[in-house]
Amino acid sequence: MSKYFISVIMPIYNAEKYVKKSIDSLVNQTTNEIEIILVDDGSTDGSGSTCDQYDGSENVKIIHKENGGICTARNAGLLQAEGQYVSFIDSDDFMDLVAYEKIIKVLKNNQADILDFGWRYVSETGEKTENFHENPKKLLLDESYIKKQVLPPLLNLEKNRKNFVFDFSWNKIYRKEIIDKYQIHFDEKRNTWEDRIFIVEFLKYCKNYYCMDECFYNYVSVPNSLSRRYNAQYLELILANYNLYVELFGEDYDFSAQYATDYWCRSIENMIIQQLKVKDQHPEVIQNIKKILKELQVKTWYKNRTKKDQIDYEISQCLKENEYDRVVEIYENKLEVFQKQERKASRNQMLRRIVRKLKIRKN
Repeated sequence: MSKYFISVIMPIYNAEKYVKKSIDSLVNQTTNEIEIILVDDGSTDGSGSTCDQYDGSENVKIIHKENGGICTARNAGLLQAEGQYVSFIDSDDFMDLVAYEKIIKVLKNNQADILDFGWRYVSETGEKTENFHENPKKLLLDESYIKKQVLPPLLNLEKNRKNFVFDFSWNKIYRKEIIDKYQIHFDEKRNTWEDRIFIVEFLKYCKNYYCMDECFYNYVSVPNSLSRRYNAQYLELILANYNLYVELFGEDYDFSAQYATDYWCRSIENMIIQQLKVKDQHPEVIQNIKKILKELQVKTWYKNRTKKDQIDYEISQCLKENEYDRVVEIYENKLEVFQKQERKASRNQMLRRIVRKLKIRKN
């Protein structure tokens, strides 16, 4: 049996401004039962050199690899992990120093397959926001509860904020035996929503789930992060997510239920509008929209969705008749209306600020 209880995997790419603080938050933990795996994903700044400063530390492994993205880096770490459990941390975030000592104690007492804990936003200047927790908290959930309460919201089958689990990989601890037995890994073809896919697949095989009521993870809010940029994969990945959920859980849940149909249709619709905002910078947007609208499953969602107005009916009819240019035109018109409303709201907000300032000066 490994002397390490938890292997902590940190994928690193061009994070020299933050990575030392992140690594130190692991090296200085109040327990010696963790293995630290640093995966330098082909960094072109000083991140790799920072990692090498910890070479020789007994519980630190350092991997240097060609750049392949966060999923390849996490998978590389999983292959090297020796702990009974694994966890992940991003290279610009950091952990409270008592985190893993407390987590290990809970895991040893409860033998959970998966455990989660709270987290908080931290600004670049170090200012911390309120704590965030999963719901419920400080409970050991059994397999039945996972299947009936935890998975349905994650699979977009129902809206249940009471039992919603955040789809972040980094505030959770996973039993390594399950990962190995069922060959669970991060999809290296993806560059978004990879965490949720990993989590739902892992939960499929879990017998229990422990929710801690303490916050340990500090999520550093970095301006202009990659997660906020345009992603050409978004539309096709919505459909890919649905297909994977059906493949994994099609015998357990009804994916044609009304809430699910409305959710997936709304997701496509919202993403179309978001993509249209950047069509001038990305000429492939229109082609990608038409491509997804031609998919039979997408047409089925639109056909069976809860229709709120005449526009919804018109879109469904256009898809039935393969009038994709007209559908794009309708969404462009909707975007124009939304943008006018946003500009009006922005002007009104500015006017309210001016009025408040004038009142203050007058007094």
